[in-house]
Amino acid sequence: MNAFLIFLRGNARWVAAAFVLTFFSTIGQTSFIGGSAGHIRSDYGLSNGQWGMVYMIGTLASALTLPYLGAIVDRLTYAGSR
Repeated sequence: MNAFLIFLRGNARWVAAAFVLTFFSTIGQTSFIGGSAGHIRSDYGLSNGQWGMVYMIGTLASALTLPYLGAIVDRLTYAGSR
């Protein structure tokens, strides 16, 4: 236990940053889907399997856009970088 506390004291900045990043990453898609999936399924009359398919297609579609959107973003000139 003592080594763990020494580690935390020596790396408090990094541990805090990791905690904050982890905490704020849950606010997006994960929390929305977790809190809304039941209502969405009931509104559209979807089974668990059908909802899983919709979620999978949406996730894969968004992943497929990343290389294209990333290339566009890489070519943009930002006002702050001039």
